[in-house]
Amino acid sequence: MTAPVSPVTSFPTREWQWPLDCTHYERSLLFTEDERQALAVLAARVKKKGCPPGPWPSTCVQALQRFLQPLDDVCRVGLRNHAEKSQITRHSSTLHAFLREMNYRQVPYWAWGESAWVEFIAPSLEQFNTHLGWSWAPRSHSQSGTRLLVTLAGYLFGTVSDFRACGENIPTIKLATLVFGKAHLDAAFERIVGPISSQGYSLGRPTELTRALCTILLFARSPFLEHVTDEQIRWIYQTENMCYWHMIAIVARTLASLGLLSSGIERCITRSVSLFQRRDETVVEEWENWCKTWRSFSTLERTTTQSYYTQLLEFGRWLQQHHPDMASPAQWTASFATECVASLIHWKVGDYSSDPSCFENFKASRLGLPMKPRSIHSLLSTSRRFFKDLQESELIPSRFNPDRYLGLPRSVRQKIGPNPRVIDQALWAKLVWAGQHLEQDDLSSSIYPLEMIRAVAAVWLFTALRSDEISRLQLGCIEWPATAIVDPETGKRIRADEICYLHVPVNKTAPAFKKPVAPYVGKMIAAWERARSPQDTALDQKSAEQVSFLFSMRGRRLGQSYINSVLIPLLAAKANVPPLDHRGQITSHRARATIATFLGNCENPMSIFQLMRWLGHRTAETTRYYVDADMTKVAVKVA
Repeated sequence: MTAPVSPVTSFPTREWQWPLDCTHYERSLLFTEDERQALAVLAARVKKKGCPPGPWPSTCVQALQRFLQPLDDVCRVGLRNHAEKSQITRHSSTLHAFLREMNYRQVPYWAWGESAWVEFIAPSLEQFNTHLGWSWAPRSHSQSGTRLLVTLAGYLFGTVSDFRACGENIPTIKLATLVFGKAHLDAAFERIVGPISSQGYSLGRPTELTRALCTILLFARSPFLEHVTDEQIRWIYQTENMCYWHMIAIVARTLASLGLLSSGIERCITRSVSLFQRRDETVVEEWENWCKTWRSFSTLERTTTQSYYTQLLEFGRWLQQHHPDMASPAQWTASFATECVASLIHWKVGDYSSDPSCFENFKASRLGLPMKPRSIHSLLSTSRRFFKDLQESELIPSRFNPDRYLGLPRSVRQKIGPNPRVIDQALWAKLVWAGQHLEQDDLSSSIYPLEMIRAVAAVWLFTALRSDEISRLQLGCIEWPATAIVDPETGKRIRADEICYLHVPVNKTAPAFKKPVAPYVGKMIAAWERARSPQDTALDQKSAEQVSFLFSMRGRRLGQSYINSVLIPLLAAKANVPPLDHRGQITSHRARATIATFLGNCENPMSIFQLMRWLGHRTAETTRYYVDADMTKVAVKVA
């Protein structure tokens, strides 16, 4: 693949011009006989790195002048800030290197292709010196040596288009400084540093940003950001080392925001081979192909489809071990489906998983234990959906009724019922206190500002939203009532500043709606909106709209795992309590059941239908799984 580059002579001056005018050089691609003889003489005289003994014969110098003059000009560009002694030494060693290489290849350097230049420069300083027969020490520095001048020559002559092919230790920033000058690089840096900082990126490590900018400008062959093209920056991004491509994307999005590119580079997570594209050797191949076929036309949401696909592969591993001859769903009969269910209810945790060693700690502790009823229910629901979709699409014959023969056995179904995982009251009260008293000192390693974390904590502690809904809240989601609110039943009057409404985005069970929440939530969100730096809009996959996410920093919205992985441990440490209770680990979703149970058992409780609407459920039956009875009140009734 060849890097898209611009011609070396097609730039306006604007107080800068290409350091060398290569059109003035005589660039014949063949040696004359005099040049060949002179080259052989000088190559034989030069035995070691540095100045050859004695002056060069004037006839040889004159014969090779068309090669020496361009190299003199390259050294002038590359050594202009060096001491006189260093200039003499580096200039001599550079001429030495080129003379030996031309004599070795028996063609002028004007005739070298990019591959020859890359081979000459070598992947490392050690290989470069070894190739020339020079000594080398580990302490040798590549920032100002002969190898850098050789790279500079290849770049200025327009032959080396992708200097990264010469090895990762080519000093990109130094090379760009020699070509464009420090003043022009500083000017380009100043143009992008402001917009990047305004997105919330920290410039505590500006070297990464400077390197990315220098890489982009070197490919554009100009110090002016206006000369960067969409084609060039996307090619750089696609071919850049994984350690640096994220910064290339940040610069690209910044240039797009400045109107210098037509579009930026969207954030994405790429893998060399997708988890769902690799061949799983533990699964019967025919079954896996049927699973991929089903996945390709499934109308479920993408994350749900992936979850179902993973579970279907567990059936494939069971088939591999016990019934490899029944790999096609078209072969399944009512009796075989019944046999599968009978086997499934006795599976152990991890029996047919892809890699049980990758289980999280709390799951790993259950390896080898019987599966819980809800897990059995989930696997059978997936299998029913799989067979019904294949039958209804007429890909396989309808040989049995999935709802009947892959249904949940009564012995398992009776063990499943509402079981809200409400957090202990004392522990929950301490977490609420911690969320309301967060200070900067509590955020020793946080990458988000205090105002944002306070707002996220307030939303999680008081609104009973799912983690996905929290991360997808939009800018301006708080609405304050214009007038006081009066309860038509009791006549109770609520001031306008005692309540606010939160606009909840579309979710898995309901369209977008708004719900009343505590005014503290509105105040924390307002404080964050004032401190929030401007962010570009982003696509909301569920609503298919470009929106401004409320919790967005550095062009990226809050991750769904942030609450479980960061916020809850942070609040637990602030409250000096462990992040677990008698029911297990404190998770984001458990707050939903805790708040719903409180609202259903308080002094002025919500009805089940009011809670259904407030939680965003479609049916009251779903809401029952989130509300637990207050045993204290039950005990009072019994006494």
